[in-house]
Amino acid sequence: EICLSDWSSDVCSSDLLMALTQLNDVTNFEKTVQEITNWYEEYGDRVQPESIETILGCIYGSPFDAYYKWKKYAKALALIPRMKIYFADPFAQRQIPAMMHYQFCIAALYFYMGNYDAALNELNVLLDNKNLETLPAYHGYARILHLLIHFELDNDLLLESLGRATYRFLHQHQSDYQVEMHLVRFMRNVSQIPNKRQMIIALQNLRDKLTPLQNEDFEKEAFEVIHYLDWIDSKLANCSMVEWTERQATKILN
Repeated sequence: EICLSDWSSDVCSSDLLMALTQLNDVTNFEKTVQEITNWYEEYGDRVQPESIETILGCIYGSPFDAYYKWKKYAKALALIPRMKIYFADPFAQRQIPAMMHYQFCIAALYFYMGNYDAALNELNVLLDNKNLETLPAYHGYARILHLLIHFELDNDLLLESLGRATYRFLHQHQSDYQVEMHLVRFMRNVSQIPNKRQMIIALQNLRDKLTPLQNEDFEKEAFEVIHYLDWIDSKLANCSMVEWTERQATKILN
């Protein structure tokens, strides 16, 4: 049994929130975040500087991350203004890999809700980052999301050249996710798909290729970062990803 009161240690609080996220224990997760927040508001001036980064991560980053993972997109989107405040904190800025992860998730959330201009603006922060040695996988994810956005913007001719550039990047940085390769191949051939009916068939074929991969240990991370199958399903249902996941949540509740 997890002891929810034992989070006075910054390490313990971080590990506890991670465990609750993995358990999909939304109620206790939110309760614990609120307890940590209340404690920090009262005793934050006594916290050692080396612990502030972790505690701020618990208060700001962990909820945002959890809602993204749980596909509670509306709640994650509502936290974006708080995340921008978090980004401005000097202690948070020292966590460069975490900042890159959160920046990507913000871009992805705007994409999921169908706000492609906002998604591109947020994604450009990563695409313009030339520090390719820090979290190279996220630079790859950013380029995949870039393809998805231009697909939604009907930039079919651009997709072929972007697809080639993305393929080269993934190959150079030894990205071995099969899901990414399948997606890039699909995007490079989009301009050859003649009509909506054939597009639906192509998307269904892509889904058939990706579905078996989602349960493979190596591929799981790629599916957790970009929710590929939900994107395909939302296209087949002719709605945004936010709408699609809300429909699925409603079906589960009913």
